[in-house]
Amino acid sequence: MPAFLAWAIATYPQHASGAHLVLDRDRDGHLVSGLLEHYPVDRLQAMTVTCWTIEADRDPLSHASWIARSDRSLRVLRHKAAFLERVVVGAQQLTLGPMTEHFTASELAAARLVRTNVYNGCPHEPRCAGPDSYASCVREIAWLQKYGTG
Repeated sequence: MPAFLAWAIATYPQHASGAHLVLDRDRDGHLVSGLLEHYPVDRLQAMTVTCWTIEADRDPLSHASWIARSDRSLRVLRHKAAFLERVVVGAQQLTLGPMTEHFTASELAAARLVRTNVYNGCPHEPRCAGPDSYASCVREIAWLQKYGTG
């Protein structure tokens, strides 16, 4: 979390005509900690830059227009995080080719718990075996919990 705040302070002037970003470590740190529970740091950084740079579109009631009229603060980032993630992920898919699925630490922890407590090990038939089997099994359970299908 302190690393993200330092990154934001260092990066903001590049996207705001040299303006400086002033953050409160307690208030903004708590906000960033909450966001980092749901988004990997690289995705959160991309979402933040998008929040700072997105332009209004033709629809004055759209998410993009709302953000463009706002102060573009970290509170705006938190409020519009789902929209900003869709923008970022869509842009990454268009420019970087196929994406690998990213799971948050809490999603993987929940999948590990389900694997251990619900399935008492691997739920697959035949059971997973091999050096990477545990991690791939946990990721598959996380996928099923997140999207509902395999």
